[in-house]
Amino acid sequence: MMIEEQRHSSRAVMATATGKAAGAATNKGPSPSPQPERENETSDADISRSADKFFKTPDVQPAEFLGPVTVVHTPERGRGLALTKAVAAGDLLFVSHPIAVVYGDEAAQPSPSPTSSSDEADEDVGDDEGDAYDAKFDALVARLRAQRYSAGEAKWLEALGAMTARKAGTKSGKQQAAQAAPPPPDALLTLPELCSSSRRTTRDLPLPGQLGDQDALEELVQRHNYEAGSEDADLAYAAGEEPREEVIGLWPEYALLNHSCVPSTVSYAHRGALITRFTRRGAAKGAELFANYIGDLAMAPLDVRREALEDVWGFVCGCPRCREEERLDKDLVDLITDIYESCTDQVAEELYDAVADEDEEALRGLKDQLAAYAEVLDAAFDKKGVSERTQIWLQAGLFKLYEQLYCCLEALGERDTRLSELLEALVGAIMPGSELHCYLARAHLEASQEEAAARAASAGASGRGGAAAGGKGSGRGGSSGAEADSEGDPMLAMMAGGGGGAGFSGRGGAGIVSAADKICYKAHAARYGPISRATYRMLLKTRAELESQGYDDEGDDE
Repeated sequence: MMIEEQRHSSRAVMATATGKAAGAATNKGPSPSPQPERENETSDADISRSADKFFKTPDVQPAEFLGPVTVVHTPERGRGLALTKAVAAGDLLFVSHPIAVVYGDEAAQPSPSPTSSSDEADEDVGDDEGDAYDAKFDALVARLRAQRYSAGEAKWLEALGAMTARKAGTKSGKQQAAQAAPPPPDALLTLPELCSSSRRTTRDLPLPGQLGDQDALEELVQRHNYEAGSEDADLAYAAGEEPREEVIGLWPEYALLNHSCVPSTVSYAHRGALITRFTRRGAAKGAELFANYIGDLAMAPLDVRREALEDVWGFVCGCPRCREEERLDKDLVDLITDIYESCTDQVAEELYDAVADEDEEALRGLKDQLAAYAEVLDAAFDKKGVSERTQIWLQAGLFKLYEQLYCCLEALGERDTRLSELLEALVGAIMPGSELHCYLARAHLEASQEEAAARAASAGASGRGGAAAGGKGSGRGGSSGAEADSEGDPMLAMMAGGGGGAGFSGRGGAGIVSAADKICYKAHAARYGPISRATYRMLLKTRAELESQGYDDEGDDE
């Protein structure tokens, strides 16, 4: 199946992205216990046990937890969260309980028109998704208006309401300084003060007065909600359940995170709690933490990302990635825009039809078109002298190009592990630990296992040291089918060459699987912390069993 239903690539990306990009339910649980002290994680075993705890008791709502974070105020972004100590990838930052949360099955869904034709229904898929979001949003606003609050929750709402009021109406980068004006001293409650008073004690207080206005409440929810396609799938599966779908809620600690198009955190919901971890290689005390507000649109070009952020949140992103991309040569920007628009408009529709119709001729034509785009883009990078880091960011913004190329090859039966490795690396560079990242890491591991099996079968058929197996007694199983085919395919030849060892050329079957397994573990450790190998294997086994039953395992988080 396709990557949108399934989640490739060029010479320069294979040399850089695969090596450097990876580094560059309703609240039904028991009442939370008092906030625990951070565990003394002094050994690898202790660290794994701490990360494993959510999988050991997946049927229990995680207790609230506040890690090494504090509230800060910056002139550029206003209030945010920063580190109080150095952290590493996978470290737990906080576990937040919601002020309010709504799931798709609790939101009123619009009924389809009985007179709508199937063609009209297909055309209205995008509108239906918007209607579903609107239904969730309205249900969350209604719940906030109807319910009562503890003293701690009321404090949170007052603080978030004050933040929203200061930011309301800002629509340009020039206005960010005004929106980020320091709040009055009495509004600067510290995070421990807020958290210590947020226990679910008596809930008898009404919605704070300044949020009685419908517009003000909707603005607060719009700016500070967390929304995802479902709660975390792996934790739900560990509890023997299906993840609850279409979640939206107000988790106060998360609401303090500012956005970046290269986020440093990942968040996911489980049994009403929101778990947030650090996902980058490491950061020092004082570093600000960032979330991804726009989901998979982080894998889009600059103008697409900025339009989404400005339309919904009212600001122009000034993260390092955006600042770097806005300095690009106009010709390169125009080329990227043209390729992206072609992929999202013409190619997307034609590829869908070609896969559905099993039209090999159309698939090969699209493959050649996409390969040509990738070659032109590489040539432009070389001509403009684009740095490695910027090139990775730009090619991540054209993820749809490589995704569609992968889909063409997949539909043609030309699966290639170098391409699956590339997809994982590009997403890992932008959204490490995201559901998409973990999905692609598992897909790459599966492809590598299939490639290793094919090499072993080829070596066995051709005999020890046979020429068809790639030379005498190397024990590497010879060239893969993709490597052999690349001699007659310029695109595959381009990707197979010039990699500086970045791809799989020269790796034996066991080496392919071992390297892919390390990549896959790293992606899941960014999401779940440094889980034990036993937990990691259990997670993969559960996924494989679900796939064998025909279950679509693609999840979603913000």
